[in-house]
Amino acid sequence: MNPGIAETISDDMKFLTQGPAQDARRFNAYYINGFKFQTLSREQGSKTQNSGVFLISDTSCIASSVDRCAREADLPYYGKLEEIIELNYYGRFKVILFKCLWADTTRNRGVVVHLKPRDLFEMGEVDEEDLYENEPYQQQEFG
Repeated sequence: MNPGIAETISDDMKFLTQGPAQDARRFNAYYINGFKFQTLSREQGSKTQNSGVFLISDTSCIASSVDRCAREADLPYYGKLEEIIELNYYGRFKVILFKCLWADTTRNRGVVVHLKPRDLFEMGEVDEEDLYENEPYQQQEFG
């Protein structure tokens, strides 16, 4: 590698290029940014549901079959959380992956309702280490 280029690469990027550690952790529930997420299997039989996920993505799409020009648009995506996996980059940082079953919103079926979370309270700044009341599922080795 060109020594001049190597100096411009951040330490985090260098850790990412090595790939994650061989062991990954799975969770049934995970607390992040003041929200508790649960997998579909975790909420089986529960009266409340926390497995729903929502995001808006800037996506390239085609407006219609007549107008074939690609356009950028903010599109909503809705899904159910199937798996939560934590990748560890050798203690430098961790990446949390959500595997989701995405809803088909291209047809007007009326299946998705966007609700505000209830019982969410702003508790001020909290050390992220205190939030790890996450429920381990199993440890799995990838490689």
